[in-house]
Amino acid sequence: MSYVKRYHKTVTTAADGSATVYTGEITGKIVSITYTKTDYDAGVDFAVTGEDSGIDIWSQNDVNSTVTVAPKMPTHTQAGVANDTAGDVLLSDIYIAQERIEIKITGGGSANVGDFDIIVAGPSG
Repeated sequence: MSYVKRYHKTVTTAADGSATVYTGEITGKIVSITYTKTDYDAGVDFAVTGEDSGIDIWSQNDVNSTVTVAPKMPTHTQAGVANDTAGDVLLSDIYIAQERIEIKITGGGSANVGDFDIIVAGPSG
């Protein structure tokens, strides 16, 4: 049996419009990430990654409103080549194992706030 858990982070930017925050340790499949706009400047940029693995979970520039994404990652053959069918890259779920998720903000404006909700499906326990 598995469960779904929400990790919530409110992120306040520094005077230069940047911020870096971390969730608690996570294990499981990334189901979705919701950014709720409060007062970040228009055109804010996000980079959401695994802290230790560096796995790219969500990177987007010029975000202007509340948005929910369901991130996936490209698959590869055993030879490390992008796995595609007729030019369409095949995608897979993103799993995080015993690491924190890092949320980096740039261009958010001075002392502005935004909220992030990360939904993770994982083993019971």
